[in-house]
Amino acid sequence: MTNTTTTRPTTKTLTATGLAAGAVGILMLYLAGIEFPFFPPPGMLIATAGALAVAFVRWRWITLLGPVLGAFYWIGLFGSGTAGYLLGDEDVLVTAGIWVQMAGVTVAFASGIAAVTAGRRRSVAA
Repeated sequence: MTNTTTTRPTTKTLTATGLAAGAVGILMLYLAGIEFPFFPPPGMLIATAGALAVAFVRWRWITLLGPVLGAFYWIGLFGSGTAGYLLGDEDVLVTAGIWVQMAGVTVAFASGIAAVTAGRRRSVAA
């Protein structure tokens, strides 16, 4: 009989993965023909930098990048008038890209808050 263990992803890992998924969604938008000021699209650079920072920087508050960037992308979605992409106003790749982006940053938002609150509970209990 073999002893197998399963590991659950940590909230920090989920935050980084969510931001990375947001970057992939923006890449999908670029590949679908959505115009950006330059390549790589600025939002993709920001999400990628945030994912790398969360993944590799050892600082208690680094996971707050998830909620900050998640809010940034949600505000940008409605502020830029591109919320219609969620409803399929463009082609399939655009709709899929915006859903991947927004699902990713939503995961980063929620897991970033969970990571900070869990860390705060551990420090208060200690």
